[in-house]
Amino acid sequence: MLIKDNYTKSIADENIASTSKEIARVVATNVSSSLHIVDDLYDSSMEVVVAKTSKTKKKQNN
Repeated sequence: MLIKDNYTKSIADENIASTSKEIARVVATNVSSSLHIVDDLYDSSMEVVVAKTSKTKKKQNN
């Protein structure tokens, strides 16, 4: 789309910048949420490993 009017072009540029900023914010939020989920999953898996290791050691000591 060719915009000849500078005022209209300026508004279009502002809209594009605003939309790009919002897209970047949403992507950053999603990445942050994903990292928190992965971190929680890792913590949970480590708790299971520690619990199983502890249980195995108890069985070996008895």
